[in-house]
Amino acid sequence: MHCADSPLENDCFVSSMHIRSNWTPPPWGLSPDLQACITSFFKTLQGHHKKRRGKSNLLPHHRTALKTLQTRNDIVIVQCDNNLGLAIMERQTCAETAFRDHLDDAQTYEKLTLFEANVRVGQVLQFCLGSTSMLTKSVTNANST
Repeated sequence: MHCADSPLENDCFVSSMHIRSNWTPPPWGLSPDLQACITSFFKTLQGHHKKRRGKSNLLPHHRTALKTLQTRNDIVIVQCDNNLGLAIMERQTCAETAFRDHLDDAQTYEKLTLFEANVRVGQVLQFCLGSTSMLTKSVTNANST
């Protein structure tokens, strides 16, 4: 990416704005021989570079504590505001805090009756099904031309 008034280096890349993608281009544009060569090259390359487990930089008691925390279902690890790092909260407290600080704000959110909520869910489903239908038609039309 090149930003105006900047050298060609990638100095304006903002990692927080980048979303990693697993997309790969479709292979139908490549000849079978070229595809076979690429596959063989990657297999050979992978054979030369075996994944090794790196040595942990945690102390043994830190590693034990981390493993214990990872197995607990009653806690969540959340990102703090203002890049202050991580915090560990009880799952119930986290849910109550989210409700109290965000969802229970009457100026931002409107409380719906069960009927109103079901109507809105139906509207969203109809929108999604309509969008899916339009997308399917456009893909079918694109493939037939």
